[in-house]
Amino acid sequence: MIALLITLPFLAVFILLLTSADSHYSNILSGIFKLPEHFDIHYILTVPLYFTIYLLMFIYTLSNISDRVGHIETKKLDILILGIFLGVINLLFFSFVLLQIPFLLSQNYVPQGVSISTFAREGFFQLMLVLGLVSVIFLFILKRYRGERVITLLLSAMLVQTVIIGLVSLKKMHLYQSLMGATVLRYYVEWFDYFLIIILLMGVWFLIRKLSFATFSNILSILAIASFTLIVSLNIDAMVAKTNIEKFKDNPKKLDIRALKRLSIDALPVIKREKIKFKEYKSWYIIPERSCSHFSTYHYGYCAIVNS
Repeated sequence: MIALLITLPFLAVFILLLTSADSHYSNILSGIFKLPEHFDIHYILTVPLYFTIYLLMFIYTLSNISDRVGHIETKKLDILILGIFLGVINLLFFSFVLLQIPFLLSQNYVPQGVSISTFAREGFFQLMLVLGLVSVIFLFILKRYRGERVITLLLSAMLVQTVIIGLVSLKKMHLYQSLMGATVLRYYVEWFDYFLIIILLMGVWFLIRKLSFATFSNILSILAIASFTLIVSLNIDAMVAKTNIEKFKDNPKKLDIRALKRLSIDALPVIKREKIKFKEYKSWYIIPERSCSHFSTYHYGYCAIVNS
């Protein structure tokens, strides 16, 4: 009973995310279970509050059981509950991964009855959430349960399958960008996917080597700080402009001018260099309340680009 109470909320969230990420997988599960039709990712926004409360209460309860002795000596009941939880999640992930193998191994795989743009668009945000949730679960389990062979095997299997799910998300993202072009959000999602995949691969290595949670958390902190520093140092708006201009240089009519105008002034040097012109060119990047002749509103980066 306890295992079901712990497993079912996680299982429900994973099912909703995976079915919204792949309509073909959703149709298969719909033949077995009754699932809501036309599930929208925005419905997930109604779940996190209750799910987060449940998750925090669950972690707090397990972290404050008075008769636990250390982190290594765990009750057989705890191992059984965790084994059931990981076993069910692994079965769900295996069913999803099995369906994604043709897509991963093929260059031009698209399910019948679905356009390539629709197929490429669905899934990468939902699958990113799956990776993030699995990473949180892994960190909690790694901290509390060490040295249990069955748990290590099940946890490793979950991490490996989640990495494959992450590769599916990345391939869909690359496919969609090859069709529709890049945006700032798509770049951030792609980089965050890479970051989570690295965490999961590190997790598998730490489980194999039986290293401590403290060591893992230290390396994770360094990796997170380094990744954040690198990303904020990049001129992502210029990268988006350059990628899209290069992609559609042979067919300028397909270039989304409105998307370029939504970029910040950091993209202006690239746009000028490529000689892209559109209406209201100057008003796009000029900020009326910012004057380069007044000290109080002067900004070196902005004024250097405007006056160049």
